[in-house]
Amino acid sequence: MISLEITELVGSRHDKVKQSIECLAERGTIQLPPMGKVENKQSNSPNRFTEVYVFQGLHIAPSAMLEQSLIN
Repeated sequence: MISLEITELVGSRHDKVKQSIECLAERGTIQLPPMGKVENKQSNSPNRFTEVYVFQGLHIAPSAMLEQSLIN
C-alpha cells in the first residue's frame, strides 16, 4: 500500500497523510517506510511524479509492539 491509497481511504490530502506518517515515525509508533515515486499519467507537467511512502509488511516500531503485548 502506498500513501496515496491511504489518502483515498481516509478522504484526506496527500500532504497531510505524509505529515501524519512522519509524525508517527518521530514518536516511534511506526518505522518510517521507504519513499517511492508514482507518475500521474494524466498530467503533462514536468512535475508529474509524486513522492509516496511505500508500506510493505509490518512497519510497527519494536517499542510499539512491546507496548501492545503488555496491554494484551
